[in-house]
Amino acid sequence: MKKIGFSLLNICKIAFAYVGTVVGAGFASGQEVLRFFTVYGQKSIWAIILSALIFIYVGKRILLLGKDIDAASISDINKKIFSFISPVVTGYMVIAMVIICTAMMAGSGALFEEYLGVDGQIGILITSFLAIIVMFFGMEGILSVNTIIVPVLIIFNVIIFVASFFNAGAPNVSHNAAGFIKASTGNIIKSGLSYSAFNIILSAGVLAPMGREIKNPKILAAGGILGGAILGAMLLGSNYCLMINIPYIYNYEMPMLFIIKKVGSIISNFYSVILWGSIFTTLIANLFTVVSIVRKKVNFPSLVIALIVLGCGYILSFLGFSDIVSIFYPILGLIGIIFITVIVFI
Repeated sequence: MKKIGFSLLNICKIAFAYVGTVVGAGFASGQEVLRFFTVYGQKSIWAIILSALIFIYVGKRILLLGKDIDAASISDINKKIFSFISPVVTGYMVIAMVIICTAMMAGSGALFEEYLGVDGQIGILITSFLAIIVMFFGMEGILSVNTIIVPVLIIFNVIIFVASFFNAGAPNVSHNAAGFIKASTGNIIKSGLSYSAFNIILSAGVLAPMGREIKNPKILAAGGILGGAILGAMLLGSNYCLMINIPYIYNYEMPMLFIIKKVGSIISNFYSVILWGSIFTTLIANLFTVVSIVRKKVNFPSLVIALIVLGCGYILSFLGFSDIVSIFYPILGLIGIIFITVIVFI
């Protein structure tokens, strides 16, 4: 009985770490779900199902492949998938993930300033300090933090869904309804594939070495399946909440904030904690990936590499880098599509 309990704990740790790398600030704000899915109305459900199936299958495959090849970082899996161009792909991923770390740091600073009235730079320093503490514990730190934060994110998602359902009922999702875009089957497939591809390439940096840490293939497979299923359920719940508020949410930078304010002030006040948790799990996942890649190339301690990355992120957070992000993200998505296509067949 004790062995079963231990296995279930590890399965949940893997699943929560997987969810934590995907559910970032873009998801928590509602912007990602709105842009990739909700705008297509009823057909968006099929795009979400496609994404969920990809999350389930590819997430499981990355974990098992990480175990099979004893992957210390995503670069080991890149060698198997991209062959002789893998150093270029891995180098690009490092740059892109440093930029994502920068975006998360800037986002945490803005959050501290807007919700707490604390200087944004202090918010960045506090978030960075906590990230360094997590890096000190390595993979165990990533698993532990996500085991705490992700269940809170899931519960919050469920509360918003239930409250929205009882307040509004079934959404008007006909293609003639104002605010929805008529989409072809190709658009739906492209949307579901693009969303999962971009997020899987980010989560792979944590999932690959996780396979090395937890050797049991059954636990790894179950963790990947559970994580992908949770992501699918969270996407469906958020998509419903957004659909019933079309077209009003188009006027908001954070569509979920509009919905949460309708639910109640207590939930609304807690939203800042949810946003920060989403930012933090994304930050530590990308930071861990960069550290694990660079550590294989240079003989520096992990904490030194993490400090350098966060230092670069802190400096870049002062600059306007939205144009850089808009260039790097689509290419990272393309790498993700190639990545998941190849990993299905190996």
